[in-house]
Amino acid sequence: MKAINKRTIRMISIYLLLIPFALMKADVVERSGSRDLLDTLSLEYDDSVGINIYPGDVIMEIYRVPADLTLNQVGINIGQWNTNGETAKLQVEVFKQGASSYPYRSDGSLYPYEQEGQNSWLGYAHTETDPSTPYPSVSSGSENLVWNNFNSGAGPCNSLAEQDLGQSIFGDKVLPVGDDSTIVQTPSNLSSGFHYADFSVEGGANFLQDEYIAVVITYIGDSNGSTDEGSLITVSGQRSTYWYYGLFVHPAPGLKYYHSNCSGPSSEQGWYIDDKTPSLNYVANITGTMPPKIEILHVGISSIEPIQEYIPPGTYIRITIRINDAIVELMENVQVVLHWQVNSLDASENVLLQQASCFNLVEQQYHYCAKIEQYYSSGTRIYWWVTAEDEDGNIATTTKKSFMFGTLSVDDETIPSAFNLQGNYPNPFNPTTKINFSVQSPSEMDLTVYAMDGKLVRKILIGNVGTGYHSISWDGKDQSLNSVSSGIYFYRLDAGAQSQTGKMTLLK
Repeated sequence: MKAINKRTIRMISIYLLLIPFALMKADVVERSGSRDLLDTLSLEYDDSVGINIYPGDVIMEIYRVPADLTLNQVGINIGQWNTNGETAKLQVEVFKQGASSYPYRSDGSLYPYEQEGQNSWLGYAHTETDPSTPYPSVSSGSENLVWNNFNSGAGPCNSLAEQDLGQSIFGDKVLPVGDDSTIVQTPSNLSSGFHYADFSVEGGANFLQDEYIAVVITYIGDSNGSTDEGSLITVSGQRSTYWYYGLFVHPAPGLKYYHSNCSGPSSEQGWYIDDKTPSLNYVANITGTMPPKIEILHVGISSIEPIQEYIPPGTYIRITIRINDAIVELMENVQVVLHWQVNSLDASENVLLQQASCFNLVEQQYHYCAKIEQYYSSGTRIYWWVTAEDEDGNIATTTKKSFMFGTLSVDDETIPSAFNLQGNYPNPFNPTTKINFSVQSPSEMDLTVYAMDGKLVRKILIGNVGTGYHSISWDGKDQSLNSVSSGIYFYRLDAGAQSQTGKMTLLK
C-alpha cells in the first residue's frame, strides 16, 4: 500500500529519572497527519500470558482512544480452542464507558488496583426477570442487568464484601446494533491466532479521543457452566501489572467474570479485576488527528540495570522513552512533561518539564534529560505518567503507573508456605534479569541456565538461603563470563531435593 503524505519520521527519546513499566501503544498500519486513515490499534505490555475461560465466563478489556475514530473490527488472539468437539461461541460486544461504568466508581474515583485476588471482587449481576440466575446466561438476551450487593455488601458464597463504591461494569452498548449477536466460533481446523468480529456492515461505532472502549467477550457453549478441560479456551493475553513487585497500571485494563457459582479467586461468582488483559486488535478508521506516540524502551535503576522488587528510599529510577510523530514539522518543539502524584490518585500533581538534550552514543539519538530530586521514604507510592504535545497542540498521554519505595512494614510480610519460583523480570530482557523465588525453610540453593539444545550455559552457586522471598540476577553471560547471544534460555532453581524451572528470552 502506498503511504499517504509520506515524510521522514524523526525519533526523539526521553531519558527520565523515575519508574516503571508497560505503556499503551498503537501498532500503526499506516501513519499520517491526514484524517480517515485505517489503523490497527492495541495495548502492549511486557509479558505474554494465557487467559483460560470456560463456558459462561466473560473477559473484558478497556482501551482509551488516542484520537477520534470509528471502530470497525475487533480481533481476538486465540491461543487454543476447545478440544471437546463442540462448537464454542465467543459473543463479542462493544460498550462506550462513562462516569457511571468501569473504570470509575460511583464517586468518580478509580478502583484501587492494588487490591488483588479476592479483594478485587466487584460484585455480580442478574437480569431483571430472574434474580436467581447470575449474568451471563445463554437465555439472558438483551434484558437489563441489575447489580447485586452494592447496598448489602455481602456475596452469595462467603458473604465477602465487594470493593467500596461499586456500580455497574458496563456503559452504553454500541455494537452490535440491536439484538443481533456477533459471534466468533471454533473453526473446523482449530486454528489459533487472531479471529475477528466484524462490525463494518453496521457502520462501526464512533468514539472521541480519550473515551474508553470496552470489549466484552462471553464464552457461550453447549456445556454452559462446565469446567471440563475439553471445554477450555485459552485467549492469548498480556500481563498488565506485577503484584509481586507492587507495580500497577491505573486503571486496570482487564476484568474477568467467573460464571460458575463460587468459582472466583475469593470463591465468589462475579466480576474481578485481573492482572491480565486479552491481546485485542482494534481495527479503526482514524477520523481525528493522531497525537505523538510515546514508547517506553527501558525501566531500571540505571541505563542498563532493571528495577528490583525492593527500591531503596531516595533511589532514582530511570525510564527511557521514545516519542515519534509522522509530521516532522510538528516535532521540532515537542514538549514532554513528567507528571506524578504521591500516595494517592487524588493528591496534588507535580510536574517536571524537559531539560537540556543529551546524546546517547549507543542508540545514536538525542534524549531529553530530567531529574526527580525529591527524597521519598519507605512506604511512599508514586503514581506517574508522561505527556507529549506537538506544535499543533496534539497531546499524547500515557496510562498512569505506580511503584513504591521500600516496604510498608517488614512485620507485615508473610512467611512462604512452600518453595516457589515466581518467574523472572523483566522478560524479555537485556542484558540482566532477576529471578524471584521463595522458600519456606532454610535451603542450599543453586541456579542453572541451559540453552535451547540442553547445553549448560551457566551454573551459579547461591548457597544457604533463609526462609522468605528472594531473588538472584543473571547477567546474560556463560560460565566463562562471555556474553551469550539472543535467544530463549531455560533455567532450573534447586533447593535441596526440590527444583523448579522457568523460561526467559534474551533480546539484544
